[in-house]
Amino acid sequence: IVLVGGSSKIPLVKEKIKAKFGKDPYTATDADTAVAKGAAIYANWLTGDPEEEQKDPKKEPTGKKEESDIFPKPEDGETGPGTEGQEEPTPGDPPGPTKPPIDNGPDIQRMVTHYLGIALYTGEFDKLINKGAPLNRETPSQSKETTYVTSKDNQEKMVLSVYQTQDQAERVDTCRHVADLTLEGIPKGPKGSQKVKVKFSIDIKNNIVVEAEALGADGVKNELKHELA
Repeated sequence: IVLVGGSSKIPLVKEKIKAKFGKDPYTATDADTAVAKGAAIYANWLTGDPEEEQKDPKKEPTGKKEESDIFPKPEDGETGPGTEGQEEPTPGDPPGPTKPPIDNGPDIQRMVTHYLGIALYTGEFDKLINKGAPLNRETPSQSKETTYVTSKDNQEKMVLSVYQTQDQAERVDTCRHVADLTLEGIPKGPKGSQKVKVKFSIDIKNNIVVEAEALGADGVKNELKHELA
């Protein structure tokens, strides 16, 4: 249990957590800077190359020789440095010391944190994006296309209300409202006769885009762009 934020320094907070979970919280992390450090690591992961060593351009030379200067790489056919009288290893000898593997930083698993969808006119939640869907460099976005129809006769306007929820939900009254997209100019017609194609997507930076277009009506389209908090 890791505590971050200034309020976590209050002794009563630690006492309550220990009483509830039966263990002391981890306090070695700097509670004041942990969130900022995490944000910086995540920003570097989004924009940088985790395989590439990040060098500080302001770092001054130390004057110390690098290991490659002390022990130059042997040419083909030569052996590396040893000690006087050292014998060649034989099968079965215990292995010598080695360097630990290079740590390339934290393994960040980015994914969609909520179920996302549209409210139907009946109040039902039409889930379009699944919670837990991956968002990474290989899959930088998740999207789904669907088609809705008019819910009443001569309907010329359709409001697409976006909702999100932590848990599976059948109705939007248990979900959190995010934003609305209004499509106007739908041709008049009987209930269910006019169709609206909707594309719903979310990217790795938590930006959602909802595109709506009335089928069979040139130029009747609209788009919503919204950044999830």
